[in-house]
Amino acid sequence: MPYIDRQTNQIVVRIVYDGPPEAGKTTNLRQLCASMPIHKRGELSSPDSAGRRTEFFDWLDFSGGLVDFRAVRCQLVSVPGQISLLRRRRFLLEAADAVVFVVDSSPDAREDNVRALQALREATAVVDGGIPVGIVLQANKQDAPDAMKPNAVASALGMADLPIVPAI
Repeated sequence: MPYIDRQTNQIVVRIVYDGPPEAGKTTNLRQLCASMPIHKRGELSSPDSAGRRTEFFDWLDFSGGLVDFRAVRCQLVSVPGQISLLRRRRFLLEAADAVVFVVDSSPDAREDNVRALQALREATAVVDGGIPVGIVLQANKQDAPDAMKPNAVASALGMADLPIVPAI
């Protein structure tokens, strides 16, 4: 759940980009960083990754608008998709206010997408009457020749009732 930073009086919202390995989570953050004005964002940080696949997380802070006369600070985080790093991924997902579930739209990626979705559901399960995390499905790699249409991707994952965003 978003919280108010008592030092800055800002509303802080954490949005986590999750999905199977190499679906495009880090690329999303890089594109967002490149498209935002420098004065609105921090630097994109990827600890211990140095151009390789995400090992811990990718992090981008940016300033949004105002809500109830308070500034909104968004923390965008992408998690490692590798199954071997599930514990790190789970820790970050448990702290999410919303999740963008990024999947590869290729029919060959279905198994990896399903596996990642199961891990996401387990990590974000409502515990002790908590508020469920909002999820948006991003059907990525729509420019691939064999890409499934966004609605077909959502149906194949049993997520047809969620907001769906096509992406390249």
